Amino acid sequence: MPVELSVAMIFKNEIRCLERSLKSLQPLRERLSVEIVMADTGSDDGSRAVAEKYADVVFDFPWIDDFAAARNAALERCSGAWALVMDCDEWLDADIDELIAFLKSERRNRFDQVMLTIRNYADAELTEYGDSRLYRLLNLSSQPRFAGAIHESAEFSRAPRNAEFDRTMLHHDGYVMLNDGSAAGRAKQARNLALLRAALEKSPDDLRSLTQYVECAAGEPDRLARLRRAVSLVEARSDEWQTQGPPLMSAAVMLAYSEELPEFDEWAKLANERFPESFFTRIDVSYILAARNFERQDFAASVRWGEAYLRARRDFAHDAAARRELAFGTLQRDDGANERDVLTILARAEARTGQAAQALSLLRNWPWEETDARQVKNFLVALQELQGSVDVSAALQECWAGIQKPLPTPARARQRVQAFRALCEVAEPVPQSAEDELLQLAAKVKAILARYPANDPAVIDLKNSEAYRKIRHLIEE
Repeated sequence: MPVELSVAMIFKNEIRCLERSLKSLQPLRERLSVEIVMADTGSDDGSRAVAEKYADVVFDFPWIDDFAAARNAALERCSGAWALVMDCDEWLDADIDELIAFLKSERRNRFDQVMLTIRNYADAELTEYGDSRLYRLLNLSSQPRFAGAIHESAEFSRAPRNAEFDRTMLHHDGYVMLNDGSAAGRAKQARNLALLRAALEKSPDDLRSLTQYVECAAGEPDRLARLRRAVSLVEARSDEWQTQGPPLMSAAVMLAYSEELPEFDEWAKLANERFPESFFTRIDVSYILAARNFERQDFAASVRWGEAYLRARRDFAHDAAARRELAFGTLQRDDGANERDVLTILARAEARTGQAAQALSLLRNWPWEETDARQVKNFLVALQELQGSVDVSAALQECWAGIQKPLPTPARARQRVQAFRALCEVAEPVPQSAEDELLQLAAKVKAILARYPANDPAVIDLKNSEAYRKIRHLIEE
């Protein structure tokens, strides 16, 4: 049977994640004729044995500091009609119906490459992420060739005919390891920085390489100088400024915010003036401006930018064409965790501008199973600021009930509960709707105490109990 799809991978010492990646392809292999082709660029950690367990073709390719060369070596050994290009720290999403339907249809012959989503996770629990969109499904009859020593992309002898997937996704957790301080993470970061520096030596004003360098060069002494050079190129409308400018300015504004650079206002203004319709501006930059204006106590501006962020997220979810700009970068603030951050900022800003009821509405019906301890604290701080203006008891009770659910893990639930107790100093919040029951209970306890002497051991134990202390103010009024 002809091979319908080749999966092309390169690897070196990927024992941490390689089997997960290869196992994710099994549902695909059950529905298509699939081969897996893998180039080993120098593994010595047991990855080769894992690759040979799953792959159809495994071969050695000496590493020459060139990702494109290794990718092309893998493509040359593929015999399928199409190739899905994957990294070892990626795994295929379970929803493969769209991919299957495309490869089984006649329309596949009309295209050279197909864009799909890469979900880049920022935390080990896979709850915070940013999406990018890349061409990873290639028509091998069109003879694609990769170019670029790092962050390589496929090229064709003519203008490619492109298609897009809406649902097909690769999950990616490589950035977690790059930022976890591990020896393996440091080694990969050093390799990437060396390749990017080499690329910038050849083309010092290449905006794509400058943006990628700024994004991965945390702690490097030349990072800010390269960032300022990149921004000046956007201002001068240099080559590719329209496509690379939005992700570059997003990175610039976020770095200016975190590093308290004097250019923050200037760069935020430039992003909004040059790229007002870009989702890098509408989502990432609006997020930062909502936070910065709240810190500056310009609460009206914080509300304005927070609402702009929420509108942009809604628009982005329904704008397939706009997502094409993710081919040039990764949105950093487009996930549920960041939206919850904005909601708490917005609620606090609304409270400061006298819109308590509207602020409270932002804090209802949260997805507590996705919320972490930091966000629980932010939520409770927002409720505390609203207390006295509106009745927050129902929202507090929703919070308490939601954070105890052991989702996504029991450990996450315990962390949420600890954060709640640290701020509320109670084992459980008491909703306003229970006030009548508490008054009735207090009346019963008072009647019992009236029948027994104060030195009775049972009375002493009762008065020392946690439950008595919670309603003592009602009993002894």
